[in-house]
Amino acid sequence: MRPRRRWIVPILIAAALATGAATWAIFADISTSTKLACHVPADGIAIVDAVSGDPVADCTALWQRDYGTDPPPLVAYDNGHGGIEVVAVGTAVPSDWTKLEPGQAQGVALIELEEALDDVATGLASSCHTAGDATAIVNRELERLHLTSWTVTTDSRSVGESTCSYFHLDPEQQQVVLVALGIGAPPRPAVMLATRLNDALDEECMTLDDAAVTATAIATDIGIQDTLELHSVPDEEASCTRAHTNVGGTIRVILRGPTG
Repeated sequence: MRPRRRWIVPILIAAALATGAATWAIFADISTSTKLACHVPADGIAIVDAVSGDPVADCTALWQRDYGTDPPPLVAYDNGHGGIEVVAVGTAVPSDWTKLEPGQAQGVALIELEEALDDVATGLASSCHTAGDATAIVNRELERLHLTSWTVTTDSRSVGESTCSYFHLDPEQQQVVLVALGIGAPPRPAVMLATRLNDALDEECMTLDDAAVTATAIATDIGIQDTLELHSVPDEEASCTRAHTNVGGTIRVILRGPTG
């Protein structure tokens, strides 16, 4: 399975900023990016999956979750390569970085699309899917997220009906590209958590708080509470909370739904 967790890059921030070294991004437009770089303690850079669309909020949550402390005041920049860098206010940055206005900078629909396709119970990470089955899953998610201008295509050099299909996003072409990737079965505890949580959310319309309590209780019952990374993202347009479960280092559950 493709690793989609964070990488801590142990380089001196001063050196990295002087050379513009954090050129990890592959998107030309930050609004279509699904990752960001949080500059963290010990002169590290954590490249993480975006969650809320607000880079400062996501990096603040990372500091609180992983370091047990509130960060200093943070500010987000476009690094000129389509990537977002979040640093402490007052940090010296390259002249070609552009400061972002506070608030949402990334498209939440694309962030959720990646989460959904990487779901261990209902997405492409759940099993070995043929190109045909994978295409149906992608189209289902594109329709659900109202990404009507997006399409799904296959890398014909590698994907066929006898291979397992995974994906990457091509925002410039507005395509989900299926690629051949030999993936193993997802960890059974993660699948158990995802399945039980999805069943609970199907049976009862929950707020974010109620869904978070339910997810934590299920993880505790399974015995994986120490590896649970829980994100709660308000979506006031939703009537009920939905969940996606991704794996890679931790078991990452992203809840999206109403706060009350």
